[in-house]
Formats: sequence, structure tokens, C-alpha cells
Amino acid sequence: MQAMITGHPRIHIDARALGELKRRAKGTHSFYYAKLVEAADEISSQKLPDRFGSGVDNRHFGDELPVLAMAYLLDGNEKYLGFSRRILSRLLALEKWGDDLDLVTGHFIAGAAIAYDWLFDSLSAAEREAIAAKIAHHAEILHRYASEERIWWHDFFLHNWNYVITGGLAYAAAALAGEHPAAGDWSDYAEGMFAKAEKALPEDGSYQEGFAYMTYGWECLVRYFDLARQLYGRDHFGAKWLREAPYLLIHFSAPKPRWHDNCMMFGDGPRHFEWHGPVHLFHRSAAEYRDGIVQGFAKYLMDKGVGLTRTGAWLNMLWYDASVPPRSHKDLPTFRVFANLDVASARSGWDEDAVMVGFKCTNNAGRKAMRDYPGRDLGSGHAHPDAGSFQIYAFGEWLAVDTGYTHFKQSLDHNTIVANGAGQLGGERIWFDVMECFSNGGNCEIAEAQSTREYDYLRGDAAGIYRPQAGLAKFIRHVIFLKPCDVVVVDELAGKAPSIFQWRLHADRKIEGRGAKFTVKKGRARLAVTFLAPEDLMTSVECVAIDAHAPAGMTRAFVLSASPRKRVRKTLFVTFMSAYRGRAPETKATRAQVKGGRVRLDIRRNGLLQTVTLDMKANKVTIA
Repeated sequence: MQAMITGHPRIHIDARALGELKRRAKGTHSFYYAKLVEAADEISSQKLPDRFGSGVDNRHFGDELPVLAMAYLLDGNEKYLGFSRRILSRLLALEKWGDDLDLVTGHFIAGAAIAYDWLFDSLSAAEREAIAAKIAHHAEILHRYASEERIWWHDFFLHNWNYVITGGLAYAAAALAGEHPAAGDWSDYAEGMFAKAEKALPEDGSYQEGFAYMTYGWECLVRYFDLARQLYGRDHFGAKWLREAPYLLIHFSAPKPRWHDNCMMFGDGPRHFEWHGPVHLFHRSAAEYRDGIVQGFAKYLMDKGVGLTRTGAWLNMLWYDASVPPRSHKDLPTFRVFANLDVASARSGWDEDAVMVGFKCTNNAGRKAMRDYPGRDLGSGHAHPDAGSFQIYAFGEWLAVDTGYTHFKQSLDHNTIVANGAGQLGGERIWFDVMECFSNGGNCEIAEAQSTREYDYLRGDAAGIYRPQAGLAKFIRHVIFLKPCDVVVVDELAGKAPSIFQWRLHADRKIEGRGAKFTVKKGRARLAVTFLAPEDLMTSVECVAIDAHAPAGMTRAFVLSASPRKRVRKTLFVTFMSAYRGRAPETKATRAQVKGGRVRLDIRRNGLLQTVTLDMKANKVTIA
């Protein structure tokens, strides 16, 4: 592709846009300008490590170059230019950037290309020549392996590696357009890949790699889409995924978000979405689609001290549009199912003391990929074998949790069922293997979803996703969120032969209790767990070590498990969970009756007796 803009700077900004940014820095963008200068000061005061790029993940230096370069363009402080030179000098001295084909490579190329473009007039001719040659060298390696050798990530259209590395190639093409004969080939390749990624993205904003990886990949997508529109006149912002992605994070954000502790996790990643943002990503969506709710949520996060990152320091300057008036997110529905990935969020409200329940029942390929790319993996390696799993957050604390970013993906690390010691297809390995699900016919889904003023109801059918060794003939999990603070989980289980069925719940604080009654305590929040059926249960609590991908994952968890004492061909678990504050009274289930395909529970809440009935055949809940 031929770039429509020549001269320097031209990546994301040109001389005219730079003048506008300087004006905004003193007005509408003054807050973000202060954050930019603060970040540039922190970066330029650090000591560069002795080992740089030699078996060490220094990718963040690629992210820091645009921060320094923009601060220099707007502020003129020579220390920002000087430290940029120091980082670039280190990069020039390296034989390889990462392994020349990995995430470090993508970050280094992108950062060096932006610095080359933005600092062009402040660099000497010799510096420009050396930097351009180094960028071109690594871009040529990337392009050859992606287009000719067909490296593993080249057709993973929903995978962060592809976005990051191909994005680096796109930046190299943009910086060296008209200066290097292969730049057009690089930009053509990048456009082709990102166009395919746009087509592969689901419409509901769901993302199979987990929420932290979502912000990582999302940023790379939007940075390229901006670049393609500005330099080549290509518009990719019609993808509905881009409109809906902020709402996935909104619905799964913690009612009381904290720095590095702010969202429910499914798949790899920590319990937060701050690897890359998401404030600047929300601002970009708000600006593109004139979405006041997304703009308002960005402000809400900032007010909580959440979502501002170093990468965002320069992107907020570019992407914040003060003309989009913020609106409150608190008028959004409290229940939403993201059908592509069969993941659901239900909450009692949008206040900080709200109770939130998450539920997932998917093979991790996603419905769109299964329909449009049958039998292909578009990038599910960071997913987990967690079909049928639930999580509970209440009164500012995580109570029933996901164990997070583990090296080894296992179903027994999740709040689901293990049958005969076996878990789900795709697991039992370091990277989730969705192809194993396809080859064994594995599938599962959220088959029913209902929301009323009194309750939210979900039914997941997960038997088909288990390994043959599990011997499962039936696993249907019914989740009823009795607003505002109680959860009923009913599990219909059947084996092909008499089996051992194990029900599991994980917490990151000690679980107390015995018999059929247990309590998770964390801060001022409590979760009472009562097993109402079957009657003859073995229960236990143990503290287990988690094979965590440090520092992002848990290193230990307390696990509550329950199993029938004898092998059975079929069984029905009825579990009642009540979230409450400290010494406040919990809701108590006084009786459970199973008869004729119905489960009937009598519960006492605030002194009042209620009867909850689940008709498992009609998928109907009644409360009287």
C-alpha cells in the first residue's frame, strides 16, 4: 500500500496534529498531559539494566519510547530526547530483538519506528540511518517468516501474538514508507492479516484469551486500525466487536474496582485488565462511536485510580475526545450473556456492595469461529478447560474464585465438576488445545438464560466437553442467582458406568466448616455454602499449591470438594450459597426436595420464608 502522508512525523500525528495536541495539552487534555510528563519523568530517571535483550523480557522499553518521544515533542525537555537515544542505542547494539519472531520483537520494532518518526528532525543523519537499517533488518526477518515460512501465529486471527508482531511490522512499514523498497510489501502483509482479524472478530465483544490479554490484543488492533485509516485510507472500525468490547469489561468489572484487582477472570491473566489500559481503549471507542457510557466508565475507572498505564499515557493524548459527554453506566442491565463465548455476568446492582456472579460454559473456540472457520484454532491457547465454572464476588471481595494464570491448564483448578478424576478436553497441557475439542466432538453451551427482577437463571450443558475417561453421559448445571445475594447451583450428573463425581469450589482465603455447611471469609464478606443434596456426601477442605505463571497467578488456593460416598451412575447436587456481611444474618436453606424433575428449596431470608422451585425439564424457576 502507498502511504498518503509523507515526511515526518506521520505515524498517528503529523505537523498539524502536533500543533493541535500542544493546544489541547493546555486545555481539555491537561490531566492526561500531566500524566504523560509524569510517566516520561519516571522512565527517564530509571537505570537501564546491565542485561538488555539477552534472555530477558525487556519489551516494556518498546512501549516507553513513544511516551518519551511524545513528551519531548510537547515539552521540549532534552532529558526525554536523551533517554530515548540511550534506549535506541541499546537496541542498535543487540543482535536480536527478542528471538526476532516474538512479542519482544513486535514491541521493539513498534517503539523504535515511532521514535524514529517522531524524533526524526532531532536525530543526526547517522542516527537516522542506523535506526532505519536496524528496523528494516528485523522487519525483513518478520515478513519472511510470516509470509513465506508461515510461522505458527500467522493465521491465528484472534491471538495477541499475531496482533503484536504484525503490528510491529506495520509500524516499520509506516516509518520507512518511501525510504525502504520493501516497506510496501510489509504494509500489504499487515493490512491483509488485520483485515482477516477484523472479519474473524465476534460481534459481541467477547475474547477467549482472558481479559488482561484482551486489552493487550485490543490495543494493538486499534493502533493498527488508526494507522491504516490515517496513512492508507483503510477503515476497519465497522467491526461490531470494537463497539461491544468495552461492555464485556464493564459487565465483568468488579463492583468495587481497585488497582490490579478489578475484574473477574476467565482464562489466563491476573484478576485485573490493566496490562494495557483500559482507559485509553475506552476513550478510543467513545470517540469513534460517540458512546457516552463508555466515556463515562473511563472516567469512573480513573476516579477509582484504575486503568491508567504508561502505554496509555501517550494514547490518551491521542484518543481522548472531550466533545463526547460522559454518561453513567449504572443504567445498564445487570445481567448479560455474551453468547459467542457462552459467558455470562449477573449482579445485584452497580453499587460497590453489589453481589456479582459469573458463569462460563464453552469449548473456547467461540460460536463464530466454529461457524465460519470449522475445525480451526484461531488462537485459544490462553483459554482454560473451565466449562460449567462459576465465580462469586460480594461486598467488595472475591469469594468463589478462578485460580488464574496457571502453567498447566486443568479443570480441577476451577469451580466445576471433575468426573472419575478426569477433566475437560483441551486441558492437561500448558496451552489449551481447542483442536482436541474438535477432534473428539467436544462441545458445550449456555442453553438457557433468563433474567427477572427476582432472579437470573442460567443452564449450561457441559457433558460433551469432557474427556472420554470421565465417562460422563450428562452434566447439566443450573445456576440461579436469587437477588440480591444468594446463589443456587443444581447439577444433574450421570455416568456411563458407576462413577465418582467431585464438586469443587476455590477460594483465596481459608474455608471453615464441616459436614454439609462451610463458610468462606474474606474481609467483611462471607459466603455460606450448604450442600442440600445428595444426603450421603464426603466433603473436605484442603490448601493446594497452584502452578502459577508468576506474578500473574495465585500460588495457593483453598478448595472445598464434595462427592457421594460411593460410586453412583447418576446423582443430583443441590448447593445453596449465601453472601452476606460479617455478622449480618445469612439466608438459610431449611429444606430441599427433589421430585418429578423439580427441585424445591425452602429458604429463610430476613425472617421471611420463601419457596424456590426449579423445573429442570421446563427450565423454569418460580418463587413463592
